[in-house]
Amino acid sequence: MENNEFVKDKRSVFLRACENYENDTVSEALGKIFADMGSDAEIIRGKNVVIKPNLVRKMDISAAGTTNPTVVEAVARLCFSLGAKSVTIAESPAGVYTDGSIRASYRVGKMDIAAENSGATLNFDLTSKRLQSSGLDKNRMFNIITPIADADVVINICKLKTHNLTGMSGAVKNFFGVVPGTEKIEMHALYPNLTDFSAMICDLCKTVCDNTKTINVMDAVIAMEGNGPTNGNPKKLGFVGVSRDPFSLDLVASAVIGMKDLSSTCEEAKKRGYVPEDVSEIEIVGDEYEKFISDDFILPDSSDRNRSAITILSKLFGGKIMEWLRPRPVINKDKCVGCGECMRSCPAKTIVIKDKIAYIKKSDCIKCFCCQELCPKDAVKVKKNPILKLVN
Repeated sequence: MENNEFVKDKRSVFLRACENYENDTVSEALGKIFADMGSDAEIIRGKNVVIKPNLVRKMDISAAGTTNPTVVEAVARLCFSLGAKSVTIAESPAGVYTDGSIRASYRVGKMDIAAENSGATLNFDLTSKRLQSSGLDKNRMFNIITPIADADVVINICKLKTHNLTGMSGAVKNFFGVVPGTEKIEMHALYPNLTDFSAMICDLCKTVCDNTKTINVMDAVIAMEGNGPTNGNPKKLGFVGVSRDPFSLDLVASAVIGMKDLSSTCEEAKKRGYVPEDVSEIEIVGDEYEKFISDDFILPDSSDRNRSAITILSKLFGGKIMEWLRPRPVINKDKCVGCGECMRSCPAKTIVIKDKIAYIKKSDCIKCFCCQELCPKDAVKVKKNPILKLVN
């Protein structure tokens, strides 16, 4: 347990109500949680701490697609109060990993302000290192940005969001941001199947947890519902959550937003035995999760709410029909400006620009929704198969 390995006895999840992003409100909620954590929070003392937020792409913080800077600032202050040797904020957003791109992401996401107010340092080291682990499924070695690889403690501050590919984006999915820049696109190409991709994400998460002490913080004050992780809508949930175990934190979050059995990474974690089958087996400290349950949380258009019927259909046709049934991205030509961001971010290289409009070749599309996630004009929507609409 003391050698930083991923362990099941770190399943406790700490929850506290947090009504808004006022500095005092966020600091009070997180302060209570870190006090409740006791010795788990003490791993910060004397250590070089790296905070990893979610800055998926340049977005105004009001869109609720990125980690709120007030949460990052509060965590950084707490780290210093606990005796951290240093605190660095580091992220590798989607797209190219250059000095200019991360400076822009820090600026738009207001991480520069969070750093200045808290005394933390922004990372501009663009190098990476290889980390490996054992007992994994799809990938036993990953290229990781250097500040994360070299950290004594990683504080993974995710944003609770829906996700058109994995169903939900939380603590586990947020670790995808430790893969440098466009290498994330390559990972999508290597694992075009959703099950394989989710297994790879779990492998990546476990690799970081096996190599570095981690604390996972979830910003769910204002979450994102609908077609996340970037095209959804803000949804107030009013809480923050923390756990040493990212898988358990996500399992609790999936219960709050009504995504039980619909988060592909949670389902993979259950299959591996990382988490129990039901959230009732997770120890909750602080506020009970039922307090924050949203009965009207809008799921992504790609979500299959009737999994049993879909499973039956896929078995009847030998499984091959499943790819045909899956929702796919389509271009809204009224919004598209032909900037080419979708074309550059497409792992399958199936998008072309003609007459300043993007076109997707359906037969080659792997339905990863990278185009929808990274389009700066929100010009990519999700088209659902009519059969799925009837089933759901």
